Amino acid sequence: MRLNGWQRLGLVLSVLWVLGAAIHERNKQANAAHELFQDQYRMCLEQADSVKNCNDTVSLQAALDATAYWPDVAFYAFGPVIAGWFLVLITLKTFRWVSDGFSKKYE
Repeated sequence: MRLNGWQRLGLVLSVLWVLGAAIHERNKQANAAHELFQDQYRMCLEQADSVKNCNDTVSLQAALDATAYWPDVAFYAFGPVIAGWFLVLITLKTFRWVSDGFSKKYE
């Protein structure tokens, strides 16, 4: 299957969007995990009597695991790409259908 220039451009932009959106969404989740970890650690220090006890209780990995939600990453990465290709397809089909109506000779 040969792709024309517009299809190739769309494919490249789609891949870039998927990569960029996935990285952005996962980075946002990691930042939320870091904030959760800091809040939990701060609360532990206020209630506990030693830093070692807080180091044993609160972990950054647990916060990362709690905020890792891969369906969100997939939705924000692939959702707009699928919707965009579908919108372009519908627009092209509609445009061709309307233009075919004008090009036919009715007698």
